[in-house]
Amino acid sequence: MGYSLRTVRLEDGSDMHSITDKFWCPYPYPDLYVHVKLWRSNIASNTVKRRAYELIFFLHWLESKEIDLTARTACGDWLTAEEIEDFSNDAGLNAKDAGLTVQLMAKKALQPRKVTKFPTLSDKFISNAIHSSKVQKKVVDAATKNGRLRTAAHYACFLIDSFHASATEPGPSDAKNRINVWFEEHKSKISRHKDSLRALKPAISDQVFDLLLDIIQENHKDNPFGPDPAVRARNRLFVELIAETGLRKGAANKIKLEDLRPQERGIVIARRPNDPDDPRRDREQQKTENHMVVMSDSLYALLDNYIQQYRNNTPGANSNDFLFVTHNDTKSTLGQPTSKNNVTRVFSQLRNKLRELNGDKSLKFHAHELRHKWNEKFTLSADRKLAPAEKVEQMRKQSLGNRQTADHYNRYQISEQAKRAVGDLQREMEKAREDRNELEQDVPF
Repeated sequence: MGYSLRTVRLEDGSDMHSITDKFWCPYPYPDLYVHVKLWRSNIASNTVKRRAYELIFFLHWLESKEIDLTARTACGDWLTAEEIEDFSNDAGLNAKDAGLTVQLMAKKALQPRKVTKFPTLSDKFISNAIHSSKVQKKVVDAATKNGRLRTAAHYACFLIDSFHASATEPGPSDAKNRINVWFEEHKSKISRHKDSLRALKPAISDQVFDLLLDIIQENHKDNPFGPDPAVRARNRLFVELIAETGLRKGAANKIKLEDLRPQERGIVIARRPNDPDDPRRDREQQKTENHMVVMSDSLYALLDNYIQQYRNNTPGANSNDFLFVTHNDTKSTLGQPTSKNNVTRVFSQLRNKLRELNGDKSLKFHAHELRHKWNEKFTLSADRKLAPAEKVEQMRKQSLGNRQTADHYNRYQISEQAKRAVGDLQREMEKAREDRNELEQDVPF
């Protein structure tokens, strides 16, 4: 069996995802789960898509273990603790290295081969063969593994509800509780450690950040965006907008002209999950709640200059209301809203140039680093003003429009405050040590 994710754009502009076979025929229960539990739950389309792929991973794994979870659930049998343990291990691996590909590899290995020479089976030969056959398995990040575990548990509980919703005996309810507890236990093994590391992770250095803001100037000799002044102006505005406001790149790429508030020098960041006016095939998604960001006078001047001098003079741009548009006629997209690939290319060009100028090929930089940097600067600014943590949380929530993200970045503030507290304590101890030394020198023999 093969599982594929098919996407159809409906007349209202929303994307409907289905799990089908190679003939586009939906699989009943997986497809029902995507439609009922995901698509109708008012979550972002990209989130539905990601969770559908997580489910496909689980379905392939079940198939590789010869587990018919639908039939088993209908008969009142569930996943065992051992099976969940097994899936938890495989969920942390790249799909090619997980157990779901073992059978395919085994079939391929059984194919006859023409052997022209038999080597001498010495101890050295056997040892080398054993070590050369060892393959380093690729491990996915914690978020990917947790997503697979969460979706597998959710789907297993969905099947239980589908077959036993009217059951009065405690079996189905107990099974759901056990499944959720088991999966949560496996998730917690990786999530706590990762979250603690993320909270302590610093943003890009001030040196790299300052260099970044230098090279995106339109006339800078190391500007990586090519000779087109319209492209340079657009990309500079996009980068500086994220750096100054802490916006996500997806939110910035969804801004429309109607969202601008010239009198307040502000931009309304609005959620439009199924925007019928968005012609892009792979749409950006706005994760945060509706809120407004305010720009400095200089940034608003850049925005106004881009609109008046470049955007409004680009053929086709007036056919849509999006702020950022393409200025090259690649694939007949001149004047159309910038795509995800456009934005990815911008930050890829920046990363390559920063690596070149820093002489560091391993330098990591992506759009979200600017959001991290904004939060770092926000923390330091609030700390200089001796603002209480609760007040900082409220201001951050207002600025980012996302309570969960604000909580995460407050852990960074607490970490920095702890470092300063330790530093103060060390200085106090050092001063006390010096005072003791002076007293010892003053004591007469």
